[in-house]
Amino acid sequence: MITKMPSAIEKITLNAATFHGVTIAPTLINFFYGNNGAGKSTIARAIRANDGVDWQAGKSAADYSVLVYNQAFVDANFRDYGKLKGVFTLGEHNIGIQQEITEKTALRAEQERLNGENITAMESQKSKRDELFEAFQKLCWAKTKTIREEFPSTQDGYKRPISKFVEHLLQIGTAVQHDVGTLRTLYETAYDPNAAIYSLFQPTGSTTRLKGSRGNELLGKAITSSADTPFAEFIKAINASDWVRQGHEHYTETANGKCPYCQRVLPESFEDDIAACFDAQYQTDIDDLRQFQLDYISDMRGFIEVLNTNLQKVPPKIDVTDYKARVALLEKTIAFILSAVLAGYGFGGLEPALQSMAVHIAPPERRGSANSTFLCAYDIGIGIGGGIAGLLITCCGYSKMFVIISLSNIASVILYVVWGRKHPSSFSYVKQCK
Repeated sequence: MITKMPSAIEKITLNAATFHGVTIAPTLINFFYGNNGAGKSTIARAIRANDGVDWQAGKSAADYSVLVYNQAFVDANFRDYGKLKGVFTLGEHNIGIQQEITEKTALRAEQERLNGENITAMESQKSKRDELFEAFQKLCWAKTKTIREEFPSTQDGYKRPISKFVEHLLQIGTAVQHDVGTLRTLYETAYDPNAAIYSLFQPTGSTTRLKGSRGNELLGKAITSSADTPFAEFIKAINASDWVRQGHEHYTETANGKCPYCQRVLPESFEDDIAACFDAQYQTDIDDLRQFQLDYISDMRGFIEVLNTNLQKVPPKIDVTDYKARVALLEKTIAFILSAVLAGYGFGGLEPALQSMAVHIAPPERRGSANSTFLCAYDIGIGIGGGIAGLLITCCGYSKMFVIISLSNIASVILYVVWGRKHPSSFSYVKQCK
């Protein structure tokens, strides 16, 4: 008997399906045949899975490429290409790709189906939205009828179509409640065919110069000399520094060495004593006050000019009644302050002049009485003048009272120029006689 060529597999032990411990000793070439269930597929699966396979000594399944061409191999490596008869996909890798394509194609079909459903739903929602928006536009148009008809020029370019009007309306954002009367005033101003351009009211200048002025600091202080001579201390004690200074300025040339009030001969050191009362610091303070006065007048004139210029062209709808009243009050206040300053200067010069005139014509032994009589008459005149002014205010008001009082002052000046200068008490008369 011829010995068969041995196979790399010495023995196969089947322990699957209906086989238990069945041993097969294959040769180099083997044919397995039989009916279904005979074990052909079981042997093929055992070889492929290396299950129960005994290899030659020193050999294993890793040393060989084990290929089993069974139905499983056909299913894994041969696949119909779609529905095309006679066209196959070969190879396990290609079949995997085809399977993946098939799955993704199915997934794509599903996504397209869902997409279609979503598009249909979206179009349905869009149609509903368009219907609602159209209803909203009509409602807006109807609701704004009154306001549109009252302010027609505000919708130029947005009246038609309705969608354009509503689109512009929605750009406004948060709605704000307005008073219709105020809107009507603004509308008439903005769309007036005869409208003009008006400048903004200009502010007045700064008061920095006045506030920073040294004269402003001196307003609340008593201006006295820093000299410590007995005469200077006496003048400061009776608070008469300014009174003495003005009297000395007015009568130093006509005094002829005598006091203009009591007519006594002045001591030889009188001028030195007077000069000591008004040192450099006193003169500096006086100069600062005078400069402050000039700056105040200049700045106030500028302020009033700016405020009045603002009134030259005022929009017709603007009520400036209160503004005019305040400007008028400011003008009167400034005039009042300046009047007070002038009254102070006038009082400081007039009282010593009148007192000097009264004392000048009295005999030496009567000068004290003349001085007392003048002071009493002066105070009585103030009291009577106050009473007369009160009566005038009651009858005529403040404005006419000031006019009448001013006329009496003007009459006094005229009487002095015409008659008073020729009276022996006048220093002008004394100078003429000399």
